[in-house]
Amino acid sequence: HEDLAISAEEEPQLYRLTAVVNLADHFCRFLGIGQRSPGEDLDVAQCPGARALGVEPERARLFLDEFRAAFEKDREVFLA
Repeated sequence: HEDLAISAEEEPQLYRLTAVVNLADHFCRFLGIGQRSPGEDLDVAQCPGARALGVEPERARLFLDEFRAAFEKDREVFLA
């Protein structure tokens, strides 16, 4: 999921799924989930997944805020 080395033309569904996983991975890195510390220097909107999905910077921030809220709400479930 890191490099999106899948053909968007040959396997569009797998490509989009991989892009979503890549974007979610960058959200986790940015927030420090599964990391020693947050990677707040990351530009989530410029990650390969966001670019592949055509996610604009403002939309990426909104998605990140929703992701953060969902994680905080159910933190115990995710970290159990």
